[in-house]
Amino acid sequence: MDDKFEELKRLVTTKQLVEFYYQPLNRANKVCCPFHKEKTPSFSVNDKENMWKCFGCGLGGDGISFVAKLKNCTQLDAAKMIVQDFHLNLTFEAKELNPNQIKIRDYILKCQKDIDKTNYLQKRGLTTETLKQFGVGYDVLRKAIVIPYSSNFTYYQTQS
Repeated sequence: MDDKFEELKRLVTTKQLVEFYYQPLNRANKVCCPFHKEKTPSFSVNDKENMWKCFGCGLGGDGISFVAKLKNCTQLDAAKMIVQDFHLNLTFEAKELNPNQIKIRDYILKCQKDIDKTNYLQKRGLTTETLKQFGVGYDVLRKAIVIPYSSNFTYYQTQS
């Protein structure tokens, strides 16, 4: 699967993806970041490294991760979307989830539905939009914040 992602990144640049899914960059390859409010562009694309970085909020990555964050989907779904929108001849087959991954996925989805059962993060200035964007959830039984960090259904858990 990693080879397919690398091939996709060779076929479509990060700059092309930012301009297609978001908006054109200025002459310095900068634009206002779509992930936080700002007046001066701090979101930058490095053509040489084919990466993006926002110096305001600290987020960054490759073109596929940009589309995934922007569309609030997995990197696999983002890759499939890019292939379709750019009419590329690549296929991405989803791997079967093992029983443990299914259990964890279901746990994360339940926690995401229960995020409104705590106001811990809202008190600290995080908006509902931000919590949804990053898939943050709340485990009612453990009274813990759940933060997914990969498409393999792995997560961090902190006490609130």
